[in-house]
Amino acid sequence: MIGFSPPLYRLRVGDYRVSYRVTLQLVVILSVFHKKDSDRWLKRQG
Repeated sequence: MIGFSPPLYRLRVGDYRVSYRVTLQLVVILSVFHKKDSDRWLKRQG
């Protein structure tokens, strides 16, 4: 996703979405949510 530092990534897993960040040594899972809630999640993230 654009505008986040470090970059924020999203992954689709069936009906679920996973947002995560990748650093030099880690993959950090930020949230897991159902796709019906993705609009609400995006509004909260700015």
